[in-house]
Parts: sequence; C-alpha cells; structure tokens
Amino acid sequence: MAELAVPVRFHKPHLIIVEGRDEVGFLICLLEQLQIETVQIHQIQGVSTLAKKLGVVTKTAGFSDVKRLCILLDSDLDPAGRQQSIRDALKSLGLPVPDGPEVLSGGEFQVMYSTVPAHNTEGCLEDLLMQSLAGMPHAQCVNNFLGCAGMQAMPLTSRWSKAWVHSFLSLADVAGLKIGEATNAGTFDLSHVSFNPMRQLITSFAAQP
Repeated sequence: MAELAVPVRFHKPHLIIVEGRDEVGFLICLLEQLQIETVQIHQIQGVSTLAKKLGVVTKTAGFSDVKRLCILLDSDLDPAGRQQSIRDALKSLGLPVPDGPEVLSGGEFQVMYSTVPAHNTEGCLEDLLMQSLAGMPHAQCVNNFLGCAGMQAMPLTSRWSKAWVHSFLSLADVAGLKIGEATNAGTFDLSHVSFNPMRQLITSFAAQP
C-alpha cells in the first residue's frame, strides 16, 4: 500500500483533496483497484478554515504542474452547505468554480468537487463502508451491541455509522485497524454496489479529455 504521509510535493497531474488519513488510505486502495495511476490523494486535516487550507495546497511544491483538482469532503449533516463552502473557498482563491457537483470546470486547469456519501446525501465515508458490510455475519452483532449501548445511555458519536464501522473493525483478526489499514487488508469489498458512485466519480475525474 502506498505511503499515507502528507506529501511534500505533488507529482501527479490529478489531485484529490480529502479531509483525513482514513479517506487517503481508502482512496489509495480504490485507485489501485481501478488501476488509475494519474491521481494523488492529499489530506487537509479537517474542513475548518477551508480556504486557508486550500491556499496552502496551492503553494505546495508541484501544484503548478497539477492539471485537475477534485475536492471531496464529507457531507455531514448539510451536503448543500458543505458544497457552498467549497465553492466559496475556490472563489476566494481565484480558482475555477464548477457549475455544480461532480462536473469539471472548463479551461486548461480543471476543478471538480463533491461530497461523501453523495452530493445530495447526508453522511460520511463510514456510511458507505457500513452499507458494504451490512450483509456480513458479524453485522447483526454490531447492531445488537450499539443498540444495547444506546439503551444504557452510553455516549455514542452523533454519527451512528462511525461508531458502527469502528465497532465492526474491533472484531477483525487484528483489532484496532484504521479504515485505510482495514481497506488494504481486504476488509471492505471495493466492488460492492455502495461504492459505485465513488468509483464513477473518480473514473470520470481521471478520464482523459
């Protein structure tokens, strides 16, 4: 699996910006499955002060050689609001602003943006992972555990899917794997239908003009 450290130089023509290490690790594996070698993944460590963080990206060595930029962030509770924050950040930096999500802007330097699990759906990467694991033998055990914890008034993350996925991973042969590590280990079936929209997005982004 490719190195997950924050790069000090961009060295590929296509760049996808994500929030953190989990997304980096997952997408590296997905790119390998899709046999796409032109895309580099870079984390900005959260979405606060988005414009400032994207500004740092534009000043990173090698950015001048990037031909396409995709910003892919969690929808959380407000996909439309998150997408507006991306557009505002792009505009403030003088970067191209696409007409809408999952559409490349025109020009020599092209930009695309979207949110996860989908541009019109609340949630995050863990929602897709949870969907892909729903038919696994241990899935009901995780449901029962979290249901019991909720009944006992135990504090759970506001995102059920995050608690669900990390509870599922605690049952793995090597407990405590991060999402990227678990993806590399084959825990998630990357051909599962739940990942179709993301596969299509990345394939479209990386396709030759």
